[in-house]
Amino acid sequence: NAAVNTGVTESDVTAVWSGLRPLVQTSDGEAVKGRTADLSRRHRVTTSPNGVVTVTGGKLTTYREMSQDAVDAVMQLLGSRRRCSTQRLSLRGSSRFSPTKNASDLVRHIESRYGTDANLIYALIESDPHLATALIEGLPYVKAEAIFAVTHEMATTLDDVLSRRTRSRLFDRRATIAQTGEVAALIAPLLNWDETRVANETRAFIDDCAREDAAARVTEEEFINSTE
Repeated sequence: NAAVNTGVTESDVTAVWSGLRPLVQTSDGEAVKGRTADLSRRHRVTTSPNGVVTVTGGKLTTYREMSQDAVDAVMQLLGSRRRCSTQRLSLRGSSRFSPTKNASDLVRHIESRYGTDANLIYALIESDPHLATALIEGLPYVKAEAIFAVTHEMATTLDDVLSRRTRSRLFDRRATIAQTGEVAALIAPLLNWDETRVANETRAFIDDCAREDAAARVTEEEFINSTE
């Protein structure tokens, strides 16, 4: 019993994560049997008779390989000898990056996330030291990262910032909910939000989190029936 052995109880869990795995079905159309964990997560690229290239299956950590195979299929379809250049392209922020030695926790956090783009975060903090304070209490993200998400990473919603540009919602949902309004107010001027939009973004985010909490307390069938 985990609670007996470690003292950890359900109240200590700050967040959970689950998702759907896009597995490729067998070519003969046979239904998947047994554990899906036993199935390959390898992606498949197919070209239809009318020239539509489709990528199925795969996983987040191999997205670049998936894109490369898809582009190569398109080049072949077009009769081109060119190949996808993904393997030779560095991710933004990685070019000639060298971590700062004996860095503070804040610097290590920012440089591990942004690489050479860390200077852009530092510039925001230099212009307003308040942006170096915590975005969500207890998590490593700082307010400058929310600003950067909007100005450089195409975030357009509160959920973009808290779920996808940072992973605040994933790491501590309750703490994130507690500061949702503050984050919305922080990015509102950059997105030209009025008070109504701020309220709507805040309410929508909290409602989504509430649905996640509810889903964890019922069976899958009960949750699906409740949304129909």
